[in-house]
Amino acid sequence: MKTYLWTGAVMAALIVAAPAAAQNNTSTVDQSGTNGEVNVDQSAGSGSTSDVTQSGDINFADVNQAGTNQTATITQSSTDAGGRLYSAYADVDQSGADNTVVVDQSAGHETFGAGVPGGTAANSVRVTQTGTNDDMNVTQSGRSNIFSSNQSGSNSFGMVLQSGDNTIGSINQAGDNNTSNITQSGASLGAVLASVNTNQNGNDNLSIVNDLGVSAGIFTHSTNINQIGDDNISNVLKSGTDNTITVDQIGNGNGSTVIQNPSSNDNTADVNQNGTDGLSTVIQLGSNNLGTLNQSGTDNDSFIFMDGSMNTVTVNQTTTGNVSSVNVNGTTNNVTVNQN
Repeated sequence: MKTYLWTGAVMAALIVAAPAAAQNNTSTVDQSGTNGEVNVDQSAGSGSTSDVTQSGDINFADVNQAGTNQTATITQSSTDAGGRLYSAYADVDQSGADNTVVVDQSAGHETFGAGVPGGTAANSVRVTQTGTNDDMNVTQSGRSNIFSSNQSGSNSFGMVLQSGDNTIGSINQAGDNNTSNITQSGASLGAVLASVNTNQNGNDNLSIVNDLGVSAGIFTHSTNINQIGDDNISNVLKSGTDNTITVDQIGNGNGSTVIQNPSSNDNTADVNQNGTDGLSTVIQLGSNNLGTLNQSGTDNDSFIFMDGSMNTVTVNQTTTGNVSSVNVNGTTNNVTVNQN
């Protein structure tokens, strides 16, 4: 009788312990400093690993991983100077499989409330992954930066570096095999934000944004990339002040390059590629210029160069195999090209 009871107790213990053993998750936390808080709930997934390191001031990290074989790494630190309040925030939520999130925040200096003693500011990251084998790597070494991401496709990759001040960025990848790289290194001042947003709903798209510029107003320096089609490439090299870029690639196999140089300001570039295998280049050097491209045909090629100020160029390509080259210098020029 005693042997029977002993065996039953062992079996009961094994049953209770079985779910924990099956989950096989690993979490490592290392905290030091003031008001650090970490909440790790690997949400009954299995084979997942989280590693959170926080040092100094008011850091907060929340890791919630469901699914299998997820990896989350968060490193946060903040420097207290001038008696002001600094903080960093990271939030990772994974529910697919084989996803990876890496967040590195190394500064949280007050700049939103510049000139206001005791003002607060924070670097913050919010990443949600519900797909398979997605990878998001975020580094914030500047001050008062915000980033958010949602990956619901498969085999997509994001790389973000926010080394400037007062920037906001986002990457949303719903398709498969997409790649998005964002670098924001401008240093906007006061309660303003320079923004970069990338949406990839198609497949096999590539977006690269390198923004060295600054915003003089709230969201007056912005870049928006929308890749709804497949096999598109968008490359943005942006600097200057209060410049705006919008690239919509609804078709397939298109390529777009937009350059706004350091001396440029208040320029707008609007690229719409609804066709197939189109090429577009827009270069803006002056101020208050507007360049617009509309491609809805096939195998079209457009080149727009703008210097000077208050110039307007519009190129419409709706048929097949068209080539357009527009070079504008001076002031208040208005050019329209229709290839129908």
